[in-house]
Amino acid sequence: MTHRFWTAMLLALALAAPPAAEAARARDGIREQKLPNGLTLILAPDPRAGGVDVTVWYRTGTRWETAGRTGVTHLVEQLMFRGVSAEGDDHVTRIRRLGGTVGAESTPDYSSFFQTVPPQALEPVFAMEAGRMAALDVTPADFAEVVRLVRQNHARVANTPVARGMQQLNALAFEGHPYAWSAIGREADLDGVTLEDCLDWHRDRYGPGNAVVTVVGRFQTSEALAAAKRTLGRVPRRTTPKGGDALPLEENGSIRRTVGTYAFGGPSVLLGWRVPGAASDATPALELLVRCLTGDASAPLQRALTGQDRPTAFVQCGLQARRDAGLFFAVAALQSGADSAAVAAVERTILDEVAKIAAEGPEEERLERARKSLQVERLFSLERPRDRAEALGHGALVSNRGADALAAGAAGPAAAAVRDAAARLLAGRTPVTVWMMPAGRAEEGR
Repeated sequence: MTHRFWTAMLLALALAAPPAAEAARARDGIREQKLPNGLTLILAPDPRAGGVDVTVWYRTGTRWETAGRTGVTHLVEQLMFRGVSAEGDDHVTRIRRLGGTVGAESTPDYSSFFQTVPPQALEPVFAMEAGRMAALDVTPADFAEVVRLVRQNHARVANTPVARGMQQLNALAFEGHPYAWSAIGREADLDGVTLEDCLDWHRDRYGPGNAVVTVVGRFQTSEALAAAKRTLGRVPRRTTPKGGDALPLEENGSIRRTVGTYAFGGPSVLLGWRVPGAASDATPALELLVRCLTGDASAPLQRALTGQDRPTAFVQCGLQARRDAGLFFAVAALQSGADSAAVAAVERTILDEVAKIAAEGPEEERLERARKSLQVERLFSLERPRDRAEALGHGALVSNRGADALAAGAAGPAAAAVRDAAARLLAGRTPVTVWMMPAGRAEEGR
């Protein structure tokens, strides 16, 4: 049966369904509306914007995947762009014809599909998203091509030492939880995932009751809501299976692992600490801690590890803020020719600097610089509809901040809060450690 047949049938069922109560609330010009089929709309008009961003966020990702079927969310993401319209055009071509840009992203906590278009294209975009929400119309040839492209992606990661190291760091830090594998899944599982698995996954997780649609930019709220009801609101409600239980924060113990080999560059060392999820009160302090340790050339780890006659070409801290639990990490790439003794010394320096900030707290000047840097970054990141949509979607599906996600933030945590986060969540816990060693020298990391 054709996609058009199924779409017509599903829309007819939706129109025949009894209406459900709608819930709406408004805050600072942002309106959240629940449609009868379960879909959540977040409307954030901005008369200053030149266009409008429409993003569909689905609660799907590695968090809900199972061993042996990892990466199915990423495969479905790619397949969502393969179906064609009655005129024979794919989704990307149609959006570009409307004068817009388009993209997608899959993470452990969600899969999102976004397009930024001229205001007059809002309803056509709603209609296109409703079509691929209602049904996934792809062929075995489409599936084979997507699998081929995903294999290429795995190959690129395999040839990038830090990317491979981050995959292994997550695998060790989140052992026993789906966060352990990357958004593209495990390459070995590609042989076992079928087109039918992808169609089932789409049916289970890409229904309106499992979706949030953010609309940000130049539009009239009443007109956008009416257009959404005519299009997205007619996709029939589907039952979404339960799953994705919260991850308990337990000690992982100390693990050092050499991850394969590669044929270029110097060694790398990666350290990771599992921390509470994005909604935790500790998250703002950890965000500042990242910048206090490696925010610029004068930061402690840069001073200690990079520069003339230093062993490290690059060092950076970061925070993966996820729904169940996050990962605070430090990555250092050493100069070519560095041996295992140099790797061990760099690792020790990172641990020493973390212990120092946990004991003494950050320097006040350093903390103030980190605060200002973070505030400026957030202010600039909320200038475009695309960026505001990202903040709203993340706030709805990951951090539970809702409309507060658009706030640039006040002064932020004090030095004592940053020191406490470092002491309680990092210095007081044993990190997972991954060494990446050049080809022929992997034994040095054992």
